[in-house]
Amino acid sequence: MDRRIDIRRKGSVDTRLTGDAGGRMSVPNRVKNVSEAKWQKLRCLYTNAGSLGNKMEKLELLVQEAHLSRTGGRWKESPRKNTMNDLQDELMTIRLREAQAQADLRELRQRLVELETQDQIHSNLLNRTEQECLGLQEKLQYLTAQNKGLQTQLSETKRKHAESECKSKEEVMAVRLREADSMAAVAEMRQRIAELEIQREEGMIQGQLNNSDSSQYIRELKDQIDELKAEIRLMKGQKPFEDSMGFDGIHIVSHLAVDEDSLHSSDEELLTNPMVVGALQDVLYPLSPCSARFLRGMKSSGKESDGSTDSDAHTLIYTSQGFSPLAPAE
Repeated sequence: MDRRIDIRRKGSVDTRLTGDAGGRMSVPNRVKNVSEAKWQKLRCLYTNAGSLGNKMEKLELLVQEAHLSRTGGRWKESPRKNTMNDLQDELMTIRLREAQAQADLRELRQRLVELETQDQIHSNLLNRTEQECLGLQEKLQYLTAQNKGLQTQLSETKRKHAESECKSKEEVMAVRLREADSMAAVAEMRQRIAELEIQREEGMIQGQLNNSDSSQYIRELKDQIDELKAEIRLMKGQKPFEDSMGFDGIHIVSHLAVDEDSLHSSDEELLTNPMVVGALQDVLYPLSPCSARFLRGMKSSGKESDGSTDSDAHTLIYTSQGFSPLAPAE
Protein backbone atom coordinates (compact mmCIF):
# COMPACT_ATOMS: atom_id res chain seq x y z
CA MET A 1 0.00 0.00 0.00
CA ASP A 2 2.83 2.35 0.80
CA ARG A 3 4.35 1.77 -2.57
CA ARG A 4 1.08 2.45 -4.32
CA ILE A 5 0.72 5.66 -2.39
CA ASP A 6 4.22 6.63 -3.41
CA ILE A 7 3.45 5.80 -6.99
CA ARG A 8 0.29 7.87 -6.79
CA ARG A 9 2.23 10.68 -5.23
CA LYS A 10 4.81 10.40 -7.94
CA GLY A 11 2.08 10.42 -10.54
CA SER A 12 0.55 13.50 -8.96
CA VAL A 13 3.98 15.09 -8.79
CA ASP A 14 4.57 14.23 -12.40
CA THR A 15 1.18 15.58 -13.39
CA ARG A 16 1.91 18.66 -11.31
CA LEU A 17 5.23 19.01 -13.07
CA THR A 18 3.65 18.64 -16.46
CA GLY A 19 0.85 20.98 -15.45
CA ASP A 20 3.37 23.48 -14.18
CA ALA A 21 5.34 23.08 -17.34
CA GLY A 22 2.21 23.65 -19.36
CA GLY A 23 1.27 26.61 -17.18
CA ARG A 24 4.71 28.10 -17.43
CA MET A 25 4.35 28.22 -21.16
CA SER A 26 2.16 31.32 -20.61
CA VAL A 27 5.01 33.22 -18.92
CA PRO A 28 6.13 34.89 -22.18
CA ASN A 29 2.64 36.36 -22.44
CA ARG A 30 3.04 38.04 -19.05
CA VAL A 31 6.65 39.19 -19.43
CA LYS A 32 7.36 41.90 -21.97
CA ASN A 33 10.42 43.57 -23.46
CA VAL A 34 12.69 40.46 -23.04
CA SER A 35 15.41 39.61 -25.52
CA GLU A 36 14.87 36.72 -27.93
CA ALA A 37 17.93 34.81 -26.69
CA LYS A 38 16.63 34.60 -23.14
CA TRP A 39 13.28 33.34 -24.37
CA GLN A 40 15.02 30.66 -26.39
CA LYS A 41 16.85 29.49 -23.27
CA LEU A 42 13.61 29.40 -21.29
CA ARG A 43 11.90 27.36 -24.02
CA CYS A 44 14.78 24.85 -23.93
CA LEU A 45 14.43 24.53 -20.16
CA TYR A 46 10.67 23.94 -20.48
CA THR A 47 11.30 21.26 -23.11
CA ASN A 48 13.89 19.52 -20.92
CA ALA A 49 11.50 19.58 -17.95
CA GLY A 50 8.76 17.94 -20.07
CA SER A 51 11.10 15.19 -21.30
CA LEU A 52 12.27 14.60 -17.73
CA GLY A 53 8.65 14.18 -16.60
CA ASN A 54 8.04 11.63 -19.35
CA LYS A 55 11.10 9.65 -18.31
CA MET A 56 9.91 9.65 -14.69
CA GLU A 57 6.53 8.26 -15.77
CA LYS A 58 8.21 5.46 -17.73
CA LEU A 59 10.44 4.66 -14.76
CA GLU A 60 7.44 4.48 -12.43
CA LEU A 61 5.70 2.11 -14.82
CA LEU A 62 8.75 -0.15 -14.89
CA VAL A 63 8.98 -0.12 -11.08
CA GLN A 64 5.29 -0.95 -10.80
CA GLU A 65 5.67 -3.88 -13.19
CA ALA A 66 8.69 -5.19 -11.28
CA HIS A 67 6.81 -4.86 -8.01
CA LEU A 68 3.86 -6.80 -9.39
CA SER A 69 6.12 -9.52 -10.69
CA ARG A 70 7.80 -9.83 -7.30
CA THR A 71 4.61 -9.85 -5.30
CA GLY A 72 3.12 -12.49 -7.58
CA GLY A 73 5.83 -15.06 -6.73
CA ARG A 74 6.51 -13.96 -3.16
CA TRP A 75 4.56 -16.80 -1.53
CA LYS A 76 6.87 -19.26 -3.29
CA GLU A 77 10.10 -17.56 -2.09
CA SER A 78 11.81 -17.80 1.30
CA PRO A 79 11.39 -15.14 3.99
CA ARG A 80 14.98 -14.03 3.66
CA LYS A 81 14.55 -13.43 0.00
CA ASN A 82 11.36 -11.59 0.70
CA THR A 83 13.21 -9.33 3.10
CA MET A 84 15.79 -8.59 0.45
CA ASN A 85 13.06 -7.82 -1.99
CA ASP A 86 11.45 -5.48 0.50
CA LEU A 87 14.73 -3.74 1.07
CA GLN A 88 15.24 -3.41 -2.65
CA ASP A 89 11.73 -2.01 -3.01
CA GLU A 90 12.41 0.51 -0.27
CA LEU A 91 15.70 1.42 -1.91
CA MET A 92 13.96 1.95 -5.21
CA THR A 93 11.32 4.01 -3.47
CA ILE A 94 14.00 6.14 -1.81
CA ARG A 95 15.78 6.57 -5.10
CA LEU A 96 12.55 7.59 -6.73
CA ARG A 97 11.93 10.07 -3.96
CA GLU A 98 15.46 11.37 -4.35
CA ALA A 99 14.97 11.72 -8.08
CA GLN A 100 11.68 13.48 -7.43
CA ALA A 101 13.34 15.76 -4.88
CA GLN A 102 16.11 16.55 -7.32
CA ALA A 103 13.54 17.25 -10.01
CA ASP A 104 11.66 19.52 -7.60
CA LEU A 105 14.92 21.20 -6.68
CA ARG A 106 15.79 21.75 -10.32
CA GLU A 107 12.31 23.08 -10.92
CA LEU A 108 12.60 25.43 -7.98
CA ARG A 109 15.98 26.60 -9.15
CA GLN A 110 14.62 27.12 -12.63
CA ARG A 111 11.69 29.01 -11.17
CA LEU A 112 14.07 31.06 -9.06
CA VAL A 113 16.16 31.85 -12.12
CA GLU A 114 13.01 32.85 -13.98
CA LEU A 115 11.89 35.04 -11.11
CA GLU A 116 15.32 36.61 -10.84
CA THR A 117 15.33 37.18 -14.57
CA GLN A 118 11.86 38.74 -14.42
CA ASP A 119 12.93 40.78 -11.42
CA GLN A 120 15.99 42.01 -13.30
CA ILE A 121 13.89 42.77 -16.34
CA HIS A 122 11.31 44.58 -14.26
CA SER A 123 13.99 46.49 -12.37
CA ASN A 124 15.62 47.47 -15.65
CA LEU A 125 12.26 48.53 -17.00
CA LEU A 126 11.58 50.47 -13.82
CA ASN A 127 14.96 52.19 -13.96
CA ARG A 128 14.46 52.96 -17.62
CA THR A 129 10.98 54.27 -16.91
CA GLU A 130 12.29 56.41 -14.06
CA GLN A 131 15.04 57.78 -16.28
CA GLU A 132 12.52 58.49 -19.02
CA CYS A 133 10.26 60.14 -16.46
CA LEU A 134 13.13 62.30 -15.23
CA GLY A 135 14.03 63.16 -18.82
CA LEU A 136 10.43 64.01 -19.57
CA GLN A 137 10.22 66.18 -16.44
CA GLU A 138 13.38 68.02 -17.42
CA LYS A 139 12.05 68.41 -20.94
CA LEU A 140 8.76 69.65 -19.54
CA GLN A 141 10.55 72.22 -17.39
CA TYR A 142 12.65 73.31 -20.37
CA LEU A 143 9.59 73.58 -22.59
CA THR A 144 7.74 75.49 -19.86
CA ALA A 145 10.59 77.98 -19.54
CA GLN A 146 10.83 78.22 -23.33
CA ASN A 147 7.07 78.76 -23.53
CA LYS A 148 7.31 81.56 -20.97
CA GLY A 149 10.12 83.17 -22.94
CA LEU A 150 8.13 82.86 -26.16
CA GLN A 151 5.07 84.34 -24.45
CA THR A 152 7.19 87.26 -23.26
CA GLN A 153 8.62 87.74 -26.75
CA LEU A 154 5.13 87.51 -28.23
CA SER A 155 3.79 90.17 -25.85
CA GLU A 156 6.80 92.39 -26.58
CA THR A 157 6.31 91.86 -30.31
CA LYS A 158 2.62 92.71 -30.01
CA ARG A 159 3.47 95.87 -28.07
CA LYS A 160 6.07 96.92 -30.64
CA HIS A 161 3.62 96.13 -33.43
CA ALA A 162 0.96 98.29 -31.78
CA GLU A 163 3.47 101.11 -31.30
CA SER A 164 4.59 100.84 -34.93
CA GLU A 165 0.97 100.89 -36.08
CA CYS A 166 0.31 104.00 -33.98
CA LYS A 167 3.45 105.67 -35.34
CA SER A 168 2.53 104.73 -38.90
CA LYS A 169 -0.98 106.12 -38.41
CA GLU A 170 0.45 109.33 -36.95
CA GLU A 171 2.90 109.60 -39.84
CA VAL A 172 0.10 109.00 -42.33
CA MET A 173 -2.02 111.68 -40.66
CA ALA A 174 0.94 114.08 -40.63
CA VAL A 175 1.62 113.36 -44.30
CA ARG A 176 -2.03 113.92 -45.14
CA LEU A 177 -2.03 117.18 -43.18
CA ARG A 178 1.12 118.29 -44.99
CA GLU A 179 -0.43 117.30 -48.30
CA ALA A 180 -3.56 119.28 -47.43
CA ASP A 181 -1.43 122.28 -46.42
CA SER A 182 0.67 121.99 -49.56
CA MET A 183 -2.46 121.66 -51.70
CA ALA A 184 -3.95 124.73 -50.02
CA ALA A 185 -0.67 126.61 -50.51
CA VAL A 186 -0.54 125.51 -54.15
CA ALA A 187 -4.14 126.62 -54.66
CA GLU A 188 -3.37 129.95 -52.98
CA MET A 189 -0.25 130.41 -55.10
CA ARG A 190 -2.20 129.56 -58.24
CA GLN A 191 -4.85 132.07 -57.26
CA ARG A 192 -2.15 134.63 -56.56
CA ILE A 193 -0.48 133.85 -59.89
CA ALA A 194 -3.82 134.22 -61.64
CA GLU A 195 -4.39 137.57 -59.91
CA LEU A 196 -0.89 138.72 -60.83
CA GLU A 197 -1.42 137.62 -64.41
CA ILE A 198 -4.70 139.52 -64.46
CA GLN A 199 -2.97 142.56 -62.99
CA ARG A 200 -0.16 142.21 -65.51
CA GLU A 201 -2.63 142.00 -68.35
CA GLU A 202 -4.48 145.01 -66.97
CA GLY A 203 -1.18 146.86 -66.58
CA MET A 204 -0.15 146.00 -70.11
CA ILE A 205 -3.52 147.12 -71.44
CA GLN A 206 -3.40 150.28 -69.32
CA GLY A 207 0.17 150.96 -70.46
CA GLN A 208 -0.82 150.49 -74.07
CA LEU A 209 -3.75 152.81 -73.55
CA ASN A 210 -1.56 155.35 -71.74
CA ASN A 211 1.11 155.17 -74.40
CA SER A 212 -1.44 155.62 -77.14
CA ASP A 213 -3.16 158.51 -75.31
CA SER A 214 0.11 160.22 -74.42
CA SER A 215 1.49 159.89 -77.95
CA GLN A 216 -1.73 161.23 -79.37
CA TYR A 217 -1.70 164.06 -76.83
CA ILE A 218 1.92 164.89 -77.68
CA ARG A 219 1.09 164.98 -81.36
CA GLU A 220 -1.82 167.31 -80.63
CA LEU A 221 0.43 169.55 -78.53
CA LYS A 222 3.00 169.68 -81.28
CA ASP A 223 0.31 170.61 -83.75
CA GLN A 224 -0.94 173.36 -81.43
CA ILE A 225 2.61 174.63 -80.91
CA ASP A 226 3.10 174.77 -84.65
CA GLU A 227 -0.15 176.71 -84.99
CA LEU A 228 0.88 179.11 -82.22
CA LYS A 229 4.26 179.66 -83.83
CA ALA A 230 2.53 180.38 -87.11
CA GLU A 231 0.23 182.86 -85.40
CA ILE A 232 3.19 184.52 -83.67
CA ARG A 233 4.98 184.85 -86.96
CA LEU A 234 1.85 186.37 -88.43
CA MET A 235 1.62 188.76 -85.52
CA LYS A 236 5.26 189.75 -85.94
CA GLY A 237 4.57 190.59 -89.56
CA GLN A 238 1.67 193.00 -88.65
CA LYS A 239 1.95 196.68 -87.53
CA PRO A 240 2.43 197.56 -83.90
CA PHE A 241 -0.70 198.09 -81.94
CA GLU A 242 -1.54 199.27 -78.49
CA ASP A 243 -4.78 197.51 -77.89
CA SER A 244 -5.02 193.87 -77.18
CA MET A 245 -6.51 191.63 -79.83
CA GLY A 246 -8.19 188.27 -79.43
CA PHE A 247 -7.30 185.04 -81.12
CA ASP A 248 -9.69 182.21 -80.51
CA GLY A 249 -10.57 183.60 -77.10
CA ILE A 250 -6.88 184.20 -76.15
CA HIS A 251 -5.89 187.80 -75.34
CA ILE A 252 -2.25 188.41 -76.05
CA VAL A 253 -0.80 191.72 -74.78
CA SER A 254 2.07 193.14 -76.76
CA HIS A 255 4.03 196.26 -75.78
CA LEU A 256 5.21 198.82 -78.26
CA ALA A 257 8.48 199.37 -76.43
CA VAL A 258 9.63 195.80 -76.91
CA ASP A 259 12.12 195.47 -79.70
CA GLU A 260 12.22 192.68 -82.19
CA ASP A 261 15.00 190.69 -80.49
CA SER A 262 13.34 190.73 -77.09
CA LEU A 263 10.01 189.80 -78.66
CA HIS A 264 11.57 186.90 -80.49
CA SER A 265 13.29 185.63 -77.38
CA SER A 266 10.17 185.98 -75.25
CA ASP A 267 8.12 184.11 -77.82
CA GLU A 268 10.63 181.28 -77.92
CA GLU A 269 10.61 181.03 -74.13
CA LEU A 270 6.84 181.10 -74.12
CA LEU A 271 6.59 178.31 -76.63
CA THR A 272 9.23 176.17 -74.97
CA ASN A 273 7.68 176.54 -71.53
CA PRO A 274 5.43 173.50 -70.83
CA MET A 275 3.28 175.40 -68.36
CA VAL A 276 2.38 177.93 -70.99
CA VAL A 277 1.67 175.17 -73.43
CA GLY A 278 -0.54 173.43 -70.86
CA ALA A 279 -2.41 176.64 -70.15
CA LEU A 280 -2.92 177.26 -73.82
CA GLN A 281 -4.14 173.71 -74.22
CA ASP A 282 -6.61 174.15 -71.35
CA VAL A 283 -7.90 177.32 -72.92
CA LEU A 284 -8.00 176.12 -76.49
CA TYR A 285 -9.20 172.57 -75.74
CA PRO A 286 -11.03 172.37 -72.45
CA LEU A 287 -10.79 168.90 -70.89
CA SER A 288 -12.85 167.05 -68.36
CA PRO A 289 -11.51 166.60 -64.81
CA CYS A 290 -10.70 162.93 -65.50
CA SER A 291 -8.71 163.82 -68.61
CA ALA A 292 -6.94 166.59 -66.73
CA ARG A 293 -5.88 164.17 -63.98
CA PHE A 294 -4.72 161.69 -66.60
CA LEU A 295 -2.67 164.41 -68.34
CA ARG A 296 -1.10 165.49 -65.06
CA GLY A 297 -0.08 161.86 -64.47
CA MET A 298 1.53 161.73 -67.91
CA LYS A 299 3.62 164.90 -67.48
CA SER A 300 6.85 162.99 -67.07
CA SER A 301 6.47 161.13 -70.40
CA GLY A 302 5.65 164.33 -72.24
CA LYS A 303 8.56 166.19 -70.69
CA GLU A 304 10.99 163.45 -71.62
CA SER A 305 9.83 163.60 -75.21
CA ASP A 306 10.24 167.42 -75.25
CA GLY A 307 13.56 167.33 -73.35
CA SER A 308 12.40 169.76 -70.59
CA THR A 309 12.14 169.48 -66.76
CA ASP A 310 9.34 170.40 -64.40
CA SER A 311 11.14 171.00 -61.11
CA ASP A 312 9.65 174.54 -60.86
CA ALA A 313 6.59 173.95 -63.03
CA HIS A 314 3.49 176.10 -62.64
CA THR A 315 0.19 176.03 -64.43
CA LEU A 316 -1.11 179.19 -66.11
CA ILE A 317 -4.76 180.06 -66.23
CA TYR A 318 -6.38 182.59 -68.44
CA THR A 319 -8.05 185.64 -66.82
CA SER A 320 -9.20 189.04 -67.97
CA GLN A 321 -5.79 190.52 -67.01
CA GLY A 322 -3.93 187.79 -68.89
CA PHE A 323 -2.07 184.60 -67.78
CA SER A 324 -1.51 184.00 -64.08
CA PRO A 325 0.42 181.09 -62.50
CA LEU A 326 -1.46 178.39 -60.61
CA ALA A 327 0.12 176.16 -57.98
CA PRO A 328 0.24 172.48 -58.94
CA ALA A 329 -2.34 170.21 -57.39
CA GLU A 330 -1.01 168.02 -54.55
